[in-house]
Amino acid sequence: MNNNNFNFSNSYPELSINKVYQSYSEKPCLKNITFDVSKGEIISLLGPSGSGKTTILRSIAGLERIISGKISIDDKLVSSKETFIPPERRKIGFVFQDYALFPHLNVLDNILFGLKRDQRNRAFEVMELLGIENLRGSYPHQISGGQQQRVALARAIAPSPRILLLDEPFVRLDIRLREKVRDEVLHLLKISGTTAIIVTHEAEEAMFMSDRIVVINEGELMQIGRPGDLYNRPKSKFVAEFFGEVNLIPGKIKKGRIDGFNSLKFYHPSLIQKNKYFQNLFLFLHFD
Repeated sequence: MNNNNFNFSNSYPELSINKVYQSYSEKPCLKNITFDVSKGEIISLLGPSGSGKTTILRSIAGLERIISGKISIDDKLVSSKETFIPPERRKIGFVFQDYALFPHLNVLDNILFGLKRDQRNRAFEVMELLGIENLRGSYPHQISGGQQQRVALARAIAPSPRILLLDEPFVRLDIRLREKVRDEVLHLLKISGTTAIIVTHEAEEAMFMSDRIVVINEGELMQIGRPGDLYNRPKSKFVAEFFGEVNLIPGKIKKGRIDGFNSLKFYHPSLIQKNKYFQNLFLFLHFD
């Protein structure tokens, strides 16, 4: 779990997403999504396949126009119903799930793609940082999956983007390599102070990488918070079950206690109402 203690709530907001709505063929895929990302913060978008996570990334990057709502980067409106700033003017880096390396270009030329001529030294800096300088003359088909992932990351961060977007960046790596590359990426993001949004469907990965997690299901934001808060204080059955095996104990609550479990007390003000029963209450027990 990422145990960064920096108070992002007092830092400069790098990205603001406000009531973003998106649909395909009149079927909603994002339903009024709202959250902010602070400068230097690492956020994970966590949810099952088809929940809308990648659509959020593509909307932030400007690869899709939103139907309603607002997206602002560095306090500048970049997307709304009336406004659309093209991707190349948003200063965003994007690491695609399949890496999207150019097969006809070697590693160096892949990283140089999109850089200005006077930024050539930047390509060598990021290659050294990621330990791939010895691969600069190799082509994508000649290097391993982990090396391809590093090249894609190097190409994304070389232009020094304001925000780095990563769409399931480790899903194509085997388990042992995934853990190693994940450690390297987190270290790189932290030492560079890069604001990053990572899409994943694995709760363990989100808890390890993130300062905060945004849980998405069927286009709706279910809960947002620090990893420990979501694990220990889920607001729904869906969120609780997404973070591991749980026992669900149904019951009723009265005067801050669950009927049949008199030793368990609840202090949340909304649950302590005199002489009132609450139906459909679930007690979540995680196996730690």
